[in-house]
Amino acid sequence: DSMRPTVENRASDFSLFTFDRMRFPDHLHAQIEIALPTQGDLLASVDGAQHVVHAGEALLVFPNHLHGYSDKSEGAGLMLIFSPALLPDLGVDWESTHPHTPVIAPLSEDVHYAARRLTQLSGNVQLSRETLALSHLLLCGLLSGQTLERAENPVVDDILYHALRYLSRHYASPELSLKRAAHAIGVNEYHLSHLLNARLHTDFRRYVNLLRVDKARRLLTQKSLSVEEIAFRCGFSNLRSLDRVFGQICGCTPREYRKRLLCAPGETES
Repeated sequence: DSMRPTVENRASDFSLFTFDRMRFPDHLHAQIEIALPTQGDLLASVDGAQHVVHAGEALLVFPNHLHGYSDKSEGAGLMLIFSPALLPDLGVDWESTHPHTPVIAPLSEDVHYAARRLTQLSGNVQLSRETLALSHLLLCGLLSGQTLERAENPVVDDILYHALRYLSRHYASPELSLKRAAHAIGVNEYHLSHLLNARLHTDFRRYVNLLRVDKARRLLTQKSLSVEEIAFRCGFSNLRSLDRVFGQICGCTPREYRKRLLCAPGETES
């Protein structure tokens, strides 16, 4: 399971990793998300519409649009997630427009080149001049020839939209609870719980834990951070809680996950 929540600071504005069987319920964040499967098919949903992204195609999701990946997805490839603030000179209204279709094909030679090079660099996830330049080339290539439409935002009044947006901003708070989240979006606890189960097929605690573990996985790439510090940054009350939840979701401990990253760069599973 993998997703990338909203930007917290410049260091977390950029995520680059390879994935294998990307699976996660609908979610949203304030970043651009680009998925480039190189093997198999990626089964995605964007704003409620279902899409199949074949190897050699791309999925481009603008900020604050609901999107997710089906449990039946078997594709593997490259994922790039970053803040629009990193590329401020493209002249795109990220808030009020979106592509006519999020699935882009065929891909230009510039996109293929940028994707290949970014895949080679995916073991080193720190933002650099090269990764930024390649991201710019990749995004420009994807946007070239695409028709951007005015976003009507059909889910703006949807309770689920507001709930997921709230959780994407507050998942790292140790005070977060079902009661607090329900109160913040103006519904009762039962209704929010039922909504998550009915529409995302998950419960409140598991969804929050997925957000927290995903954040932990990104922070584990930063060698300067201790695992205990990562636990607190992600909203866990102690290291034991992180170990337990991380093991349930990833099948290994955070330390084992970090060791695997260091031994096999670019082979992060999602």
